[in-house]
This record gives sequence, structure tokens and C-alpha cells, in this order.
Amino acid sequence: MRQTAWAAVLLVGLSVGARADFDAGVSAYDAGDYEAAFAEWRPLAESGEARAQTNLGHLYRRGLGVERDYAAAIVWLKRSAFQGLARSKYTLGKMYSYGLGVEEDKAEAFRWIRQAAEAGFDRAQYNAGKMYRDGTGTSRDIARAVTWYRAA
Repeated sequence: MRQTAWAAVLLVGLSVGARADFDAGVSAYDAGDYEAAFAEWRPLAESGEARAQTNLGHLYRRGLGVERDYAAAIVWLKRSAFQGLARSKYTLGKMYSYGLGVEEDKAEAFRWIRQAAEAGFDRAQYNAGKMYRDGTGTSRDIARAVTWYRAA
């Protein structure tokens, strides 16, 4: 029982420390110090923290604090998306839509955007509506387009 209590204390301490590092990365990002944000988020991302993985993907995609590298952005965004982060799914969809770091693939773009829409991400819901309206990556379906527009 005593070991269990210590393990709980250590886990709480680790999560508080990780949160502080993540928040320090947010503060650095907001201040325009993208290299410091990267330095704070990278260890968290490598340890599996999904929000940090999303943010590294963003930094690589935009070339903020690191050299622009769409392929690296895809790697980090996929790690986060597979953990369920809708924002990462949406961004992956947009990258597939434009062929950034991957071959352009409208069907794959639609798949990622639809997943983000289903998770409640409003920009993805709007884009799912457009894709259904235009038949981009999916069959044209005005009724589904309207449903997604309303959800957004």
C-alpha cells in the first residue's frame, strides 16, 4: 500500500512538471520565441504528449523556430492524431489536400477532415461541408453538406 501511495505522488508530480513545461512552451510561443517553444515541447512530444506533438507539427509546418519541414510535420501530427486530437486530424487533412509533405490525396484529406469534424472541430465541420458540397475526396452529397455546415 505504501508503494502505491508513493507512485501516485510521483505521477502527480510528473504531470504537474509536464504541464509547467507545456505552459512554458505556450508562453515562449506567444512571445514569438519559437526556438524556446520547440525546446520545451520536444521532450514532451517525444514522451507521447499529444498537444506537444501537435505543436511541433505546427512549428515544422510553418517553419517557426525550426527549418520548415512538411515531412516532419506530418510525423508529429500523425502521432497526435492517432491519440485523438481533432486539430491534428484537421491539419493532416489540409496537408493531404494540398500535397504538403505527402502526395496530394483528396480522399485521404477527406478522411482526416471528416474524423476531425466528427470530433466536433468547427473548422473541420465547415470543410467537411465544402467537401460534400463539391464532391472533393468523397461523393457529392448536398444533404450531408448542409448537415456539416449547420454543425459548424
